[in-house]
Amino acid sequence: MKGDWLLQTQPTMIEWLGKNAGYISAIIGCLSLVLWKPLSLVRKRKKARILAEKSAEAEFKETVLHELSTIKKMFRVTNDEVAQLQCDRLFQAHDYYMDKGYCSTERKQFLCEMFQAYHDKGLNHLSAYYQEDLLKLPDKPPKSSA
Repeated sequence: MKGDWLLQTQPTMIEWLGKNAGYISAIIGCLSLVLWKPLSLVRKRKKARILAEKSAEAEFKETVLHELSTIKKMFRVTNDEVAQLQCDRLFQAHDYYMDKGYCSTERKQFLCEMFQAYHDKGLNHLSAYYQEDLLKLPDKPPKSSA
């Protein structure tokens, strides 16, 4: 009995759709004309917004990379200047303690750490020999015979 109702409604629905197909097509056509332009404008605006965001992001990345490059250059210059000051200080210390004839254990340790920091920068030229000279010096001043 339930199946009979379905069989009875199907032909009437098909007939109704057949009669009203023109109206349905006209309504769908009108809706598409009315809605198409606003929807395409929304799509265009979204696409333009995405392109603007990508452009802004690319510009930001370029600015950051440029600034990073500038910072790296400044760091290299500062690092080189510190290395020059370290070198000068090591040479001064070498000359001072060699003239003095001795160097305390604490000063030797401090200067060895400075030599190591200088060496870690990839610089070494004469400082290795200077370190050896300082390490050979006695820890206390020589006793003078009076």
